[in-house]
Amino acid sequence: MKNIRSITLEKYSHLVYESVDPYIYRNTEENTYVTALSFELEDNEDSQYPLEDLLDRFNLYVSDFIDPKAFGESNYLSAEFAGDLENILDFLKSVVGKRVYNTDVEGEDGQTYVKLSIE
Repeated sequence: MKNIRSITLEKYSHLVYESVDPYIYRNTEENTYVTALSFELEDNEDSQYPLEDLLDRFNLYVSDFIDPKAFGESNYLSAEFAGDLENILDFLKSVVGKRVYNTDVEGEDGQTYVKLSIE
């Protein structure tokens, strides 16, 4: 994943959402925090990885895919992420403007493991 940037969704202008921080909103009905990102998948990536590893690392979940039909037409994908405020803050600080990818690394036991890299 690359070209990761924060986006503001139109739905955040509804009364259900209150702005907490730039690009972070609280859904007052569900008492959850959300943010939305747009990113470009690299040639060897699909819509699951490394996204799934990011969700695990920051304890978040995808609460909405924005226009998922467009994914088949381009390598760009937009999604809304939800979770605790602290996790969302860490997530945004860690990934916006960065490149995120998985690499294979060999462990001391000789096994191959997948490592999430953010640079």
